[in-house]
Amino acid sequence: MTTLKDISRETLLSLSTVSAVIGGRAKKLAISEKTVRKVLECAERLDYHPDLSARTLRCSKSRIVGLLMPNLKVEFWQNMILDLQREIRKYEGYIVLSALWDTEETIRKCMDELLCRKVDAIITSHAPLLPENLFLPVAAYDREPSAKYDTVLYGKKEALEKCLEYALSLGHRKIALAGDAEGDGNALFLKLASKYAVTPFVGEIPEKKAILDGSFYYRNTAVLGSGKDDTPTFVISLNNLTTLNLLKRASEQKKRVPEDLSLLAIDDSSVYPFLTPAISTFVRAEEGFPSLLLETLFRRMAQKDLPLQRIVPRGKLLERSSCTSCRKR
Repeated sequence: MTTLKDISRETLLSLSTVSAVIGGRAKKLAISEKTVRKVLECAERLDYHPDLSARTLRCSKSRIVGLLMPNLKVEFWQNMILDLQREIRKYEGYIVLSALWDTEETIRKCMDELLCRKVDAIITSHAPLLPENLFLPVAAYDREPSAKYDTVLYGKKEALEKCLEYALSLGHRKIALAGDAEGDGNALFLKLASKYAVTPFVGEIPEKKAILDGSFYYRNTAVLGSGKDDTPTFVISLNNLTTLNLLKRASEQKKRVPEDLSLLAIDDSSVYPFLTPAISTFVRAEEGFPSLLLETLFRRMAQKDLPLQRIVPRGKLLERSSCTSCRKR
């Protein structure tokens, strides 16, 4: 196993210099970029891996951020994990350790696993379920601001408002919402539909305390109706699996998108630009939720006495070809 001494001998640099570079202290100690590059290239060539447990004992910090998220097989959550792992590379020496729960009963076990690893901070989508005596910095990703922790908000209300305004600008009044996996979207949508004076169609409400199976995303496509009178002309999809199933159901009903049915998804997917038609989307966080969560968390880690942060993401509309004017029909 390669050690810091091996890198020191190979590069002809002092052990303290090598340790500073590997430990992420090069900038603080004004070590030149040339030296940093030399050390890191050597570490990669020799396949060096730091001993995280030893480092934790030396400096009382693990440089690990714990991620407590639901184990949903939905592209949004999968990308959240992958993007967090990529984005955290901007913070020298830190890594993300994921603990994914299947039901609310397993959250406590996942939390214990993270605490046993002595994580320095936590990112979670379920802050209310954290232990009362937890005194670690936390960045919560939630629909409502946490009373105890910094929160990056879903921005679902803001997104639905922008989607409704866009649908209305195209002349649509019969508008559906499908794919409410969290269980709060339908009630919010109905409230906003009254505000905007549109005829709403909503999908089923998911069962609480359960991870959704694949059939849920197809059952939600029932919002398309079966006849002319109970059929929306514009559908807002809340996740990528619902979007794909909406396209399937529309095809089964001999409906064309966008000629017979406009389709707008909330949050983008890597496949949306390549579908026929390409799917228009409203992206809730232009900066990306992983970036916002890490910025929020590290701001708290650097300044523990900050007032509670409530971050509302900036959204943007990506117009492609799945929506058209109702007046053109």
